[in-house]
Amino acid sequence: MNAYPACVEYPNRPLAWWAGDRPWYGPSVTRSRSACHLGIAALAANVLAFSNPAEAEEVRKDPQGIRGISPYWEVIKEGDNAYLARDFVAAIAAFQKAVTMVPQNALGHYRLGQALLASGAPAEAELAYQAALRFAADPAMKAKALFVLADLRERQRDLTAAIEGWTAYVGPAKQKGANGYPATATARNAAITRWQMVQADSAKVKERIAARIAEADKSLQQSSK
Repeated sequence: MNAYPACVEYPNRPLAWWAGDRPWYGPSVTRSRSACHLGIAALAANVLAFSNPAEAEEVRKDPQGIRGISPYWEVIKEGDNAYLARDFVAAIAAFQKAVTMVPQNALGHYRLGQALLASGAPAEAELAYQAALRFAADPAMKAKALFVLADLRERQRDLTAAIEGWTAYVGPAKQKGANGYPATATARNAAITRWQMVQADSAKVKERIAARIAEADKSLQQSSK
């Protein structure tokens, strides 16, 4: 079974599609999913991509990003490469630079969030994701930002906020061009609800056990008098 199904099934996704939605779920696939989509975006971002240092000098550059790669995309690519090399410190620095260069571009904030999360800084990652959502100019980016926010809240065991996040994701995920997976939100909300029910039942069982122990202790104390 292919470890990165999205790499095969969705080879022609938009340029900004990076570590986006998934039709499956599980903690073990999250990092590999992120690396997969990052690799796709890094490749797509460079129509003039090169495979060896000698070709780097021939890459056409254009500040506007029309006739060649722009300085902004050069920094994004630098962050992509660092992320794929698991040099998260360098990746964060590059994406922070990209955010400074073009603050209104949601992609820089989004990728910064992914690098921060990978480095073990979920609180900072959430701020970056919120910025990505705020500046999202297309359905795909909005859907991705909502997806990672809901996923992050579930990771943090803030289940009430996670349900709200997944519910908020459904509408944008259905929009044309979003390439979202609204069924994922339905599945996650159902899983969270089941977990909450198990937790509630477990709490009741613990209460009954505690009450019986207390009653047995009381009985024992009375019989010993």
